[in-house]
Amino acid sequence: MQEGDIKPRELAKEGFAISSLLQLDKNAYFTGEHSLLALGDDIYVTRGAQVVFSGVDFLSQGGRLFVDRSSSLLVIDSIFQNGEEEINGITWVNVEFRNTVVTYNGGPLRLRNVKFVDCRLGMPPFRYPTEIADAITSNLKQPVNYAYEPDGGQDHP
Repeated sequence: MQEGDIKPRELAKEGFAISSLLQLDKNAYFTGEHSLLALGDDIYVTRGAQVVFSGVDFLSQGGRLFVDRSSSLLVIDSIFQNGEEEINGITWVNVEFRNTVVTYNGGPLRLRNVKFVDCRLGMPPFRYPTEIADAITSNLKQPVNYAYEPDGGQDHP
């Protein structure tokens, strides 16, 4: 296995749960040894906060990750399983999406070594970049590297 590869593994059997909206408006770094975080509600990064989740795996039970335009969210070395997730606006590094409805609503798109396993496209208001749509629907389980930063305030490619 090469450096940066996503190692095959299962989600932890025990972990923590978010059962109501969690708004993060201060800088924070969450690290785990593939700790499980069950998302019963959303995590929303706002007010210029810079937030990192490293080694934290997400099991969606209706919740999603969101970030406003003034903030940043970095997810590293994680699994995102089930539910629906909007991939734009968040930086994803060494992440595997499993059985997830993936949506793209325009804006920045930053994927480094990201896999999509048994995922589907959500109903977007914007057109998906072809490379990403193919990676999500083909189920080839190959990592994707892709970056798109809109020019001058444009919201989509």
